[in-house]
Amino acid sequence: MKKNLFYLSLAALALVACSENEMQNPSEFETAIGFETFAQKATRGADNSGSTASGDLSNYHQTFVVNGYKQIASDAPVWVFENQTVNYASADTKWSYKPLRFWDKSASGYFFYAAAPKNSSWDFDKTTKKYTFSNLILTGESIASSDAINSAAIFGDYDLMLAHDVEGYTAYNSDPVNLEFDHILSRFNIGVRMSDKVPSGDVVITLKEIGLFNMANKGSFDEGLSSGDALKAGTNARWTNDSKFTESIGYKEDLKLDKDYCFVYQALFIPQQIEDDALLELDGSNKASYENAYLYINYTLTTKDENDVDVSEGFKYYYNLAHLFNGSTKTTNVAFNEGWQNVLYITIDPLAINFDGKVYEWDYAASGDATIPE
Repeated sequence: MKKNLFYLSLAALALVACSENEMQNPSEFETAIGFETFAQKATRGADNSGSTASGDLSNYHQTFVVNGYKQIASDAPVWVFENQTVNYASADTKWSYKPLRFWDKSASGYFFYAAAPKNSSWDFDKTTKKYTFSNLILTGESIASSDAINSAAIFGDYDLMLAHDVEGYTAYNSDPVNLEFDHILSRFNIGVRMSDKVPSGDVVITLKEIGLFNMANKGSFDEGLSSGDALKAGTNARWTNDSKFTESIGYKEDLKLDKDYCFVYQALFIPQQIEDDALLELDGSNKASYENAYLYINYTLTTKDENDVDVSEGFKYYYNLAHLFNGSTKTTNVAFNEGWQNVLYITIDPLAINFDGKVYEWDYAASGDATIPE
């Protein structure tokens, strides 16, 4: 009887030891699913443009949302992530979420779909595996003026991004799943300078205002409306244009120009098509009824009179926006596509009023032929 009790005790000890080992070393059996957005691991470039340059998502946003499922044999997808918020904790911790999910090594593959930043207006369709975003309203607000275009500018939560689909993922280890995001809004930059022909010191050009009118400021996004080569080439087809800015947006601050460009305006826009026409009067006299996007510019020219006193004159012009891109040689609509930035370079080249003089010679009127004395 004692012998049987002894064997039972050994079996119990073995069971306890096994149980403790499993509790202390769960990583030997399960590996958590993690995410990262390292730019260094970008491989194929943007899906919706030709860009290959990239930076960490954490430079722009501190959150993203992910949906993802695992596929086991031919069973229906098992959704592991459903509108899961992932947060950027620190440079060490990187991206984290709760509760943790763990790799199922019986799965034939995992599928991940992400968008940034986390926002209740994102909606994910499990059938199409596509995102939509409803009723985005933009402000048209610019970042600070700068001597160069800031391609890595931070525009806050308006800067919506969509990750490349990760499908059939099977690297079931502790390496995080790398996600690559694309900007899905359009960007507009305006640089202004004075012409090299302007005599330095003799003429001072002061920019007073650049205003943009009739550009779309509200729209909704549907990922499923374009893909493949058409998306890569540039498109605004995935966005609606639901309303326009009701007031001028742009730059309004006195700036003395020099011969290098100052980028006074850098802002995000709803992707849209800008139509070119020749219907807007240069003086803006018909702007109230004009419906296409246009640009207004206001600047002063200051020179000295003979007594070395400043004399200033103001100039105000109105231009169809697309026509400024095209110049006078063609009339073509200009696309503001998602993931692309358009740059308008404006050079102010004033033409001085000069005078020259000619004198008409005396013409003949009455003529006499007299002999003196008669």
